[in-house]
Amino acid sequence: MDMMPIQSSHIVEIGYDANTSVLRLHFNSGGIYEYDGVELNEFVGLSEASSIGGHFHKYIKPHHKARRV
Repeated sequence: MDMMPIQSSHIVEIGYDANTSVLRLHFNSGGIYEYDGVELNEFVGLSEASSIGGHFHKYIKPHHKARRV
């Protein structure tokens, strides 16, 4: 999965696999987590958000199960 760097105080990179609907986030703390069942429009919304961390906490984290990779 290709990762792209982003400007966020808590997240370093984000990536998305459209074939499996998996979102991957690399956090400043060093943790890398994947979220299943994330639709393409959710990923686009996250990547274009003015506050990526805020968008993540409001729209992704409460609705998708995470696993550390």
